[in-house]
Amino acid sequence: MISIPNYLLTHKDQELRKKYADYCLKAILSGEEAKPFEEFQSRARA
Repeated sequence: MISIPNYLLTHKDQELRKKYADYCLKAILSGEEAKPFEEFQSRARA
């Protein structure tokens, strides 16, 4: 995945990345495996 600097992302994309980071942290702390960003993104926008 290509990393895009935050200043090039829209506000909505920045919020989505923050939610994904929170989701990954919670998954790691609970011992679960986090879903890939693409899968998380498609569910969040649906």
